[in-house]
Amino acid sequence: MSDNSDSTQLHQRLVLGLVDYLKGLDWEVVHVAGVGGYREPFEIGGYTPDIIAKRADGLLAVGEAATCDVLSDEKTMKQFTAFSDLSTTNDKREVPFFVVVPESCGSQLEDIISSKYSSRIQRITRVKMSGV
Repeated sequence: MSDNSDSTQLHQRLVLGLVDYLKGLDWEVVHVAGVGGYREPFEIGGYTPDIIAKRADGLLAVGEAATCDVLSDEKTMKQFTAFSDLSTTNDKREVPFFVVVPESCGSQLEDIISSKYSSRIQRITRVKMSGV
C-alpha cells in the first residue's frame, strides 16, 4: 500500500470520526465528502470542506480533516483561512469551524492556529483523535 493510499484512508477515518463527534454535540451532519448517505459539501470561500453540519437553530458549521503530512501545506492553510473567515451569519452568529487531526500532530495544529489564526482562535474547535 502506498503512502498516499495510507494518507487517504487516514483522512477518511478522521472525517468519519468528526462526523461522530459532531453528532455527539447534537449537530445534524448534512454534507460529507466522499461518504455514502450524505450529500457532497458545497464550496465555501473557494474551497470545499469535508463536512457541513447544521444545528437545530439553523446555524451551519464547517468541518475539515487534516493528516499530519498536509497540515502545514499551503492548500491546507488557505482552506483554514477560508473556513475560519466565516465569522458571522446574516444574523450575526459566528460560524463554527471544526478541525480534526490525528493526536500525533495535535501540537503542530496548536502551533499553526496560535501563530497564524490567533484572532480567530476562539472560532476554531480542535479535535485530536487517538487511535488513528
